Amino acid sequence: MARQCLATLPAASSALIITPEEAAFSSQSRSSAEPEGPGTRPQKNSLIHNLLTNKPSVSSSLPLARLSAGGTPNDTLNASSPTATLLKKGMPVTMIPSARGYEGWVPPPSGKSTIDLREDPRIDFLRLVHLIENSFRRKLDVEHYLERIRGRTAGVIIAGDYEGGAILTWEKASSGSLQLVPYLDKFAVLQSSQGSAGVADTVFQAMIRTCFPKGVCWRSRNDNPVNKWYFERASAIGRCSGLVRAS
Repeated sequence: MARQCLATLPAASSALIITPEEAAFSSQSRSSAEPEGPGTRPQKNSLIHNLLTNKPSVSSSLPLARLSAGGTPNDTLNASSPTATLLKKGMPVTMIPSARGYEGWVPPPSGKSTIDLREDPRIDFLRLVHLIENSFRRKLDVEHYLERIRGRTAGVIIAGDYEGGAILTWEKASSGSLQLVPYLDKFAVLQSSQGSAGVADTVFQAMIRTCFPKGVCWRSRNDNPVNKWYFERASAIGRCSGLVRAS
């Protein structure tokens, strides 16, 4: 029934499946015995939040531990966790190369990737550059960037019509090491899609659930305004020389 209703409505419309108990939930009803833990947010009424924002009350890319107060990385949903389900028309996701099987993307046997962002026919390079420049609000030194990641590109994730995307690389675990670890090199969302439409969640979930189910590393500057979003999704965080490293 929800599918039929959404088919007749504008593409941005959403449907919410919710229990009567959660629909009647008020933040004032939270027991004082349930303090909020680090990395958690105050619970909202899912129905009211959806009516006001057309978005779910919690991000779909958040780990389960972040959905309940005082959660730990190994926690599962409990009685106080939100259970409402938001339904929207899907967004196509392209992963280059395709990620199949449990392991997702794996390091190249030779240790050197053959993916070329500019020459690969599966990638619209000009639109990818526009996505990055629009998201970061500055010009990309294309030649320098391509030279830096040459032979190390793990893959590219594209959400929708180049509304969001990620470029991931293989990096050495340490100087002189032969072990390669996955690294999130670029994560971009068009300004017009930031904070809505679930584009960032779509890209992030494709990355950690399909491409790198065993984990991925990234880093950012201390003053990066998106750090809070990253922190809520990280299982480990470290600080070094003005940078934040997470995984």
